Amino acid sequence: MAENWHRIRRQEPDVMEVARRASSIEVIEMNYGEGEARRQGARCLRCNVNTVFDTSICIACNGCVDVCPEDLIRLVGLSKLAADDHWQALAEPFFGIRPSSSAHESGDLDALGAIMMKDETTCIRCAMCASRCPTHCDHDAAF
Repeated sequence: MAENWHRIRRQEPDVMEVARRASSIEVIEMNYGEGEARRQGARCLRCNVNTVFDTSICIACNGCVDVCPEDLIRLVGLSKLAADDHWQALAEPFFGIRPSSSAHESGDLDALGAIMMKDETTCIRCAMCASRCPTHCDHDAAF
């Protein structure tokens, strides 16, 4: 990737003027000039990367959290999820906690573990999390 790739803004290509576009079937987006095409191409973030983390080998080092340029990966303690019935139902089979569990009330949930949450809707597919992982728990990353 180009140096400072995360600071290079997307430049929309020029488009045909509205009056001409309204009565035409021509392509309305113009091509980039060579210089701008190269600059935009340097922004390529390998959109084919889809990191899927294997939680059985993740050591919760937070390396992926630290390196994510979009700040979209979080290691969230179970106590933060306890108020959400949906998340609690997902965690129950792994930790053996029922919603009425005394651990829920005593605040000991964080001692049982945490859940890694990644917002896929804002992920830019840069794969920095996968390259930073010391255990390579990103077994399904498509490189």
